[in-house]
Parts: sequence; C-alpha cells; structure tokens
Amino acid sequence: MSIKFNSLVVLAVIIILNFSCAEQSFVSKREKLDLSGIWQFALDSAGTGIQQKWFEQSLKDQVNLPGTLDENNIGFINTNHDETMRLSRERMYEGKAWYQKKVSIDNSWKDKEINLTIERTKPAKIWVDGNFAGENSTILSAQKYDLTKFLTTGEHTITILVDNGPESVPNGIKGSHAWTEHTQTNWNGIIGEISLEAIPGNYLSSIRVVPETETRQAVVFVGIHFNGKVQEEAKIRFSASAWNTEKKHNVSAKTFK
Repeated sequence: MSIKFNSLVVLAVIIILNFSCAEQSFVSKREKLDLSGIWQFALDSAGTGIQQKWFEQSLKDQVNLPGTLDENNIGFINTNHDETMRLSRERMYEGKAWYQKKVSIDNSWKDKEINLTIERTKPAKIWVDGNFAGENSTILSAQKYDLTKFLTTGEHTITILVDNGPESVPNGIKGSHAWTEHTQTNWNGIIGEISLEAIPGNYLSSIRVVPETETRQAVVFVGIHFNGKVQEEAKIRFSASAWNTEKKHNVSAKTFK
C-alpha cells in the first residue's frame, strides 16, 4: 500500500469508530448548492423536444420546484367526472416536460467532484450547456449524476427532461404505487431534493461491515476514491476485547488488501 492509501485507511477507522461509539449528530463537510426555486419550463406534449434540441434553447415558461405540474397549475383540464374508484386530479398530463436553471459554480469548487441530485422524480435526462450529461430511470430512490467535467468555474445552464409517459418505464412498473393514478398519481415534476454537491477528490465511497460472531471480530470493507480517478478497497479487521462503563469499545485493528 502507498502512504496515501494507508493514511486514508486510518481515517476510515477513525470515522467508523466515531460513529459507532459516540452519540452525536452528523455534520457533512461537503458543500451543497440548493437548486430549489423558480425554474424555466416547457411542456413537451408532442414529444419533439429532443429532436428540436430544446436543451440548446432558453425555455420561456416558469415553474416552482420542488413541486409537480399539478401544483404549478399546469396540464390539461380533467373532463372525466365519472371516476368513482379514486380521487381525481384537476389537471392531467402524461409525457415529457422540460426544466431549466442557470447555476454559478464558485472557484472554491474547482478540482472537486460535483454531483447533481434530483429526488422523487420520474425517468429523466440531463444536459449541461446543451451537452448530454446522463440519464436515469430510477423512480424509487434519488437520481444522482456526476457533472464534474461539465461544471467548471462560472455560469452554466442545467436542463432536465422528466418523462412520466407510458413508454418511459416497463409495463411492470406502471401498476406500482410509485406510478399509478390510484395512490400518489402519476405526476410529472421533481418533489424532493434538488441540489449540487461538491466532494473533495479523496473520499470514502463505501463502507460494508461483515461480522464474525464466533471470533468476536468484524471485517470492514472500505472503498476509497482517489482524485476522482482511482478507486481501491481496503479491509480492516476489528477485534472487540472489552466494554467499559463509558460505552466505548477497546478494539484492535489491522488493514490488509
């Protein structure tokens, strides 16, 4: 192992022990830029936005995010007054919708990894300054996008295409609670966190603990990310030998690859 790798492993041990043995709240050292508020917007009911390169254009309408199109009073008036099996929406919309916002990246974020998080949304595609930056069809957890190579210091335009149309997910998902009109409704929008996060080049990317009850030991697998390029994994073995009245473990630890 290199010296840098060993030092990061030691850091991992300290973090694991700190959160395992101490009663204190977690305060993140990562910088975040909250993107909640007014976004430029365009409804794409014909589904022609990608072909016409709307991601290179300035969208004219506005919506407030987090929020759904229903909450922003956008969509087609629901004329079905015979529905008795569920609550009815005042406005209906299934298909593509575009959301756009200008962001300013501070010089302090230079050389850091920058991730976009959009939480509680539908299948989405992302562009930055007209350049395609990724897509994600996750609807049950937050979508995350690595925008490091796109968001240099200065001003940029982030464009998000959200699609709640019938062709955007497999048939099996259409009847799920995350999609059907019978529960939370098949809304279009983003109703959770929307943020950019700057992460230092070296960080812990994963921690996994495997207990060995017979030997009173545990092996901790620590994924370590170096400068946004190289990822390695270390294994740390802990042996619990005592438990005192201050609720702190006396442990021995060793690392091995």
